[in-house]
Amino acid sequence: MNGMQAPEHRDETVATYMLQTLTRDWKTLDDWFVWPPDIFAFTSLLLKKTGIYTLVIDLPDGEKWPNNNDEIISNLIGSHTSYEDVFNSIQNEWYTWIETDEKEMPKILFFIKEKIESLYEKVTVNDLYRLTERNGSSDGTFDKNTWELCQVLLCLHMLADQACAGMGTPSANNWVKDDNKIVHGIANMFLTLHGSLSRLPILTVRVLPKMRTSRSGITLRSLSHHVTAHRTEVDIQWRTMPWVNIDDNTLNILIIPWPYHIKSSAFSPSNYTVNRDTKERTRYFQYRGTSEDFTPSALISMIVDSQKHVPRIHLIVFPETALNEENLNDLLQALQNSEHLDRTKLPMVLAGIYHPTSERSTELGRNKVILATFFAGKWYKMGQDKHHRWKLNPPQIRRYGLSGVLGGESDWWEAIHIPKRRLSVLAPNNWLTLCPLICEDLARLEPVSELIRGIGPTLLIALLMDGPQLKSRWPSRYATVMADDPGTSVLSVSSLGLVRVSQNDKGESGSSVIALWNDQEYGLKEISIDDTESGGVVLTISAVWNEEITADGRSDAKNAAVFTFQNTHQVKSYPNYKIDEENRNDEINESDKNDLQEISLFSLFIDAAFELNIEEIEKITKWMTRKKEFDSECGIIEKMQESLYKIIDDEYKAIIVSRTGDHEDLEPYIEWVVEFMIEIKNKAVNNDIYQVFIDVIESVLEKVDENGFIDMVFDKDNLSINYNNGEINVLKWFNENGNWGYTIPKARKIRIVIYSCLAILWTIHTRLNQLRKSGAFHHNHALLSHRIEQLWARRYDEKWLSARQREKK
Repeated sequence: MNGMQAPEHRDETVATYMLQTLTRDWKTLDDWFVWPPDIFAFTSLLLKKTGIYTLVIDLPDGEKWPNNNDEIISNLIGSHTSYEDVFNSIQNEWYTWIETDEKEMPKILFFIKEKIESLYEKVTVNDLYRLTERNGSSDGTFDKNTWELCQVLLCLHMLADQACAGMGTPSANNWVKDDNKIVHGIANMFLTLHGSLSRLPILTVRVLPKMRTSRSGITLRSLSHHVTAHRTEVDIQWRTMPWVNIDDNTLNILIIPWPYHIKSSAFSPSNYTVNRDTKERTRYFQYRGTSEDFTPSALISMIVDSQKHVPRIHLIVFPETALNEENLNDLLQALQNSEHLDRTKLPMVLAGIYHPTSERSTELGRNKVILATFFAGKWYKMGQDKHHRWKLNPPQIRRYGLSGVLGGESDWWEAIHIPKRRLSVLAPNNWLTLCPLICEDLARLEPVSELIRGIGPTLLIALLMDGPQLKSRWPSRYATVMADDPGTSVLSVSSLGLVRVSQNDKGESGSSVIALWNDQEYGLKEISIDDTESGGVVLTISAVWNEEITADGRSDAKNAAVFTFQNTHQVKSYPNYKIDEENRNDEINESDKNDLQEISLFSLFIDAAFELNIEEIEKITKWMTRKKEFDSECGIIEKMQESLYKIIDDEYKAIIVSRTGDHEDLEPYIEWVVEFMIEIKNKAVNNDIYQVFIDVIESVLEKVDENGFIDMVFDKDNLSINYNNGEINVLKWFNENGNWGYTIPKARKIRIVIYSCLAILWTIHTRLNQLRKSGAFHHNHALLSHRIEQLWARRYDEKWLSARQREKK
C-alpha cells in the first residue's frame, strides 16, 4: 500500500459498490443510465471516495487525456466533430432516448455502458484509489484495466453533468431544446418534491443544481458546471415562483437594521437545563426582543423615500431576531394594502424571526429566518431554523455590555431548539439563486458549508446579531471564503442596536457599520447608516455574466451570473406616515405550509409545457397528474413514473391531488391551464406563439377587469372572450373536467384563471429576457415584453378577493 490508507470496502469491486452498496433496487446498469442525475450521483461518490478526479490535471506518467487516438476518446467522438462537440450534443441525445420509445440508447452511452460492464467486476474500489499514487504502484506501473475504467468514469461524470444543464432553474433556454423540455420539467418538479434530482435515497446522496464552478484548487466541484452531489443530513427546500423583474438583472435591497436600540434587559437567563448528568459550567439565555414593533408606517415611508433613488425595491432585509411573526405579518399586510405601492411589484421580505418562551419557562425558543414573496394576491413563505446556538463567552458578554444580566465566568448558550437542519433556496430565474443563513450558520463548516460551496448560490444573505460589520471581523473572513470559492456574493446584516453597543478592543463603541458586502469582482464593501434613529440603506447590485471553465476544460458558455456591488443610498422612515388601513383583509396572510411548494410546481409545469407540442403537453400532464394511460410503446420517462412517484408519494398526495374541497390542490389548476394552452396552440399555427398567447391572455384579463365580471361568473358561470373569429367560455373546462371529487368554488375558478394567465406571462417574459441576454432581442420582443409588464401592473387579485367575500356571504 506504500503507506496509503485504503478507503472502506477496499476489496469491493466497482460492480458491487454500484449495484449493492449504493442501492439494491437496480439490478443492471440500464437502470442507472435512464436518469442522468443518478449517473452523476454514482460517479461523484466513487470519484470522491477514491480521489481519482485529481487525475484530470495530474495524469499517470506517460498518459495523455483526452487523447483522440485512444480507443475510449475516439469512440466517444464517433461522428462528432470534436471532443467538445460530444458534450454539446449529449443532453439532446440522452433526453430524446428517455422521452421516446427508442430501444437503443445513444451510441456514446452504449459504448460507455459496455466498457463499464467489461471492467467493473475486475477492478476494485481500492484499485482506483491506488491510481492516485504517483505511478500507481511501487514498481512504477499501473493496471491497464484500472486506468481504462478511470477514464470511462471521468468521461461519464462529465457527460452526466452536461446532461443536467439547466436543471433547478426555469426555462433553461440556454441549454434545453424545446422538444426536450419534458425531461427538464420532470426533473425540476421531482427536485421540488424530493429535495434531490436523483432517485437514490436522500440519506445516500443528494444531487442538486449548481450555479458556480470553482476557480480555486482542485476538488470534485472543479469537474462540474451544472450539478453537485453530497452526502448530508440537511433537508433541501428548492423553490421558484413567477417573478417579473424588468430591471435587467438588478436588485435593489432595502436594509433595515432594526432594532435601532437594544437594551441589556432584552437578554435574560433561561430556566432551561439539559436533562443529563454533567459537570459543564454552561448556562442558557434567551433573547426577548424589544418592547416595540417595527411599524408598518415606518416601512411604507422608507420604501416611498427610496423612490427618490431607485424605481423599485426588490428585497427588504431585516437582521436576525428583528421581528416576531405577528410583527412580520403586520408588515406584509401593510405592504399589500398600501395605496402608495404598486401591488404587482411588492418586494420580497427576508426577516429574522424570534419565538421566545414565557419568562420563567423551562422550554426552548425558536430562532428562524422567513422569506416571504407576493404573487396574485397572496404571500408565500419559506422558513428555515437556525442550525447552531449562539455561544456568548465572557469576553463577548463584556463587549455587548451584558455583564449585569448574564454574569459570572460561564459560557451562555442560546436557548433555542435545533430542529431538522434545512437549507432554503429560491431560484426564480437563472441569475438569482437566493440562499439565507442565520449568524452562526455562516461561521460553522458543518452541516451546510459544503452544500453552499457545492450549489454556489448567486446571492447568500447572512442575518446576524453581531457587532459592526467591519472588514477586520469574523463575518468578513467567512464571506471571503464563499466569494473566493465558489464565487457566491455575500451580504451580512446586523441590527444597529447591537452594532452601536459593541465595544472594540479599546473600549470604544458607537459604530454605524450595519452591513458588509463581498463579491468576487470588487471584494469587500462596508455599509454604514447615517440616520441612526429611523433610517435604512438601499444597496443596489447587478448580475454580470462570466465564463467559467471546469478542470477538464469545458466552458459554461458565459452562463455564470455574478452579483457585483453598484452603489448605496441612505433612506429615512417617518413613523407617523399615514398608510391606508381601509379594506384590510387579514385572511390573505394565512399561508399553508405547502403554498410555496405548490406555486413552484405549477410554475415549473407551465415552464416545461409552454413550448411543447400538443401531444407532448398531454404526455407531461399525464405524468404530472399520475394518469395511467400510457400505452405499451411509451418512452422510458413514462415507465419511470411509478418509481419516481413511489419516492415522493406523500408529497404528491398532499399537494397535487388532495381530493378535498377545503384545500387548494393543484390538479384543477394543471388541467385548466393545459386545456387553455392546447386551445391556443390548436389555432396558432404559423403565428408568433408569444404574440398569440399574449393577445388571448390580454382578452381574458380585460374581461376579469370589467365591472360586471364577478356577476358574469357567479350568475352565468361564463367568462367568454372573442378568439380567432369565435367565442370561447374559458370556464367551460371546469365543467368538462370535473374529475376532482368536489365542485370547484366560483371564487377558486377565478383565481385559477388569473393565476394561470399571470404564470404564462411570466414564462414568456423569462424567455424574452433570455433573448435579451443572448443578443437576439429585437424591436418586436421589446414590445411584447412591455405588454406583459403592463398586464402584470393591474390588480386582478382584488377581483378574486371580492369573489371570495361574495362566496362567503
